[in-house]
Amino acid sequence: MKNPENKISNKTHIALLLCASLNTAESDAKPLSPGEFGWILDFLNESGKSIVDLLENDGDDLVKKLNFRNITPERIRGLLDRGGLMAIALEELTNSGIWVLSRLDDAYPEKLLVKFKNTAPPILYGAGDAGLLSNGGLAIVGSRDVDEAGLEFTKEIASRCAGEDITVISGGARGVDQVSMQAASEYGGMVVGVLASDLAKSVTRRENRNGISDGKFTLVSPYNPNAGFNVGNAMGRNKYIYALSDWAMVVSSDFNKGGTWAGATENLKSETGTPLFVRIDDEVPEGNKKLVNMGGIIFTETELHSPESLRTIFDNMSSRAGKYNPETKSSGIPGQLSMFEG
Repeated sequence: MKNPENKISNKTHIALLLCASLNTAESDAKPLSPGEFGWILDFLNESGKSIVDLLENDGDDLVKKLNFRNITPERIRGLLDRGGLMAIALEELTNSGIWVLSRLDDAYPEKLLVKFKNTAPPILYGAGDAGLLSNGGLAIVGSRDVDEAGLEFTKEIASRCAGEDITVISGGARGVDQVSMQAASEYGGMVVGVLASDLAKSVTRRENRNGISDGKFTLVSPYNPNAGFNVGNAMGRNKYIYALSDWAMVVSSDFNKGGTWAGATENLKSETGTPLFVRIDDEVPEGNKKLVNMGGIIFTETELHSPESLRTIFDNMSSRAGKYNPETKSSGIPGQLSMFEG
């Protein structure tokens, strides 16, 4: 599919009113969190109602029943009353080439719903072919300040993905993220950038526009498209990168600090985590070695240059890997721990 229709559904319109933060100043009500939105959907479903009923004739009676923790009828009314300025904000997004999906739309990526269930992002903003979000692919992540060997590895693995029709999924940050996305795009591959900030600005950049127009480059964010950098958002989006992917590759990671480490360790500890591969050579950062000790799967130049397809390599190696055990700190893959102990 290409870009979703500019006209959003009634369900998505209400989801935006309840959850979106688009610099609208018409209400002091705090937009709902993903979990709060999920609670409301469950409540409505159990009541035999739909989200559109909140704005129907008996909507006020229904709103009066929405009372749970920080969810109050007054807060919900304040959010639903934001229609005027929300319409202006949506028009600005449309004029910028940005589409909107809610988790109530058919085009919303099922991987996010399966992984996060009621805490899946209520709203996604994006540009490009929304269908790429459902392709799966390889997440390529790493430090902003990566060495030359890491950069070359990033370019090579991304170009291989392009040649094998494996979508490259990354976060758009300086360093490994941007290099992987640019390399895959240059070789004609498919790219998904999951952004934590500045989506509206990123859409206008020349290096992104051509790929978006060609349908092979998609930018997406669960956050305000005009929001600047925020550490919390940057950390939060990591889990979405992993969730949209079939496999993940850590090119370079600091130990016990930074977004790459935080995202990788969170993924390793998750019962539904994405298989995590870690670049290993003689000079990788300490974080890479520690991630292997925690259950990351060693990936070397041998695998990178193997004549086998990447899909075959990833699937075969993933099937042999066990889950991270926080008590033993072992993935159960023979030989991995011994390389870095001592």
